[in-house]
Amino acid sequence: MATFSKIILSGSTSGKQIAIQSTGPTGNLGTTIHTAGASTILDEIWLYAVNYSATSTLLTLQWGTITSNRETTLQLLPNSLGLRGLTPIISGLILGNSLILSAFAGTTSRISVYGYVNRITA
Repeated sequence: MATFSKIILSGSTSGKQIAIQSTGPTGNLGTTIHTAGASTILDEIWLYAVNYSATSTLLTLQWGTITSNRETTLQLLPNSLGLRGLTPIISGLILGNSLILSAFAGTTSRISVYGYVNRITA
């Protein structure tokens, strides 16, 4: 029977937000958000982002690879007057085999990500 455990993102310190410090470019590993468990472990990832800037900023997710055709880029709207909340960006997608979820942004230190992992073991 499978076991589920809620864990913090491996790139987080004590569950705190992860500031996206890397600005790319494509083909280089960005800021590490989470490293999945080994071989038979599956990690169900839930991720949210906030743009602390007054202007829109691009966020590029590297899902287990740094190959450009496997990256996903999102535009996060500005945090006008501090009223913008968390934007869901990954809703329960699976990553395993020690692959790395990383990200870079159009400008450093504007975007932070929050989240957790449901770790599934056999």
